[in-house]
Amino acid sequence: MKPTLHENGPWENIDGLLHNTVADTYCQAYEAAVGIADEIVYKVGEKKMVTESMRIYQERMEILIPGNVPDITILSFSNFEQISPDDVCTLLNFFLNCIPYEKIQELLALPEPALREKIQSLQKCGF
Repeated sequence: MKPTLHENGPWENIDGLLHNTVADTYCQAYEAAVGIADEIVYKVGEKKMVTESMRIYQERMEILIPGNVPDITILSFSNFEQISPDDVCTLLNFFLNCIPYEKIQELLALPEPALREKIQSLQKCGF
């Protein structure tokens, strides 16, 4: 059976908006972000929510393990003007499926034609 688009993740495109089917939340593709701490994807969604969640996470980790504040990285999709909402959903779903941060960095550093090709491959796999 051939996978369907966005089968492997909570994110789907509904009329140009990104929809998280688990949380039943929406955001624009250019507002999407990924919050990463200690090279693990912790939050995905609207940039304001991701930024606030990661700030709280960092504060709480400082309480739990003083002096060991995790490195926080927030990847935003606001500068990806050439990719569609479906493409952003594909990337978010792929990132949530436990790929290492270094692989995320490599993927997002690809030149646009190679990134488009990779996104198409991921979509064929249901992301």
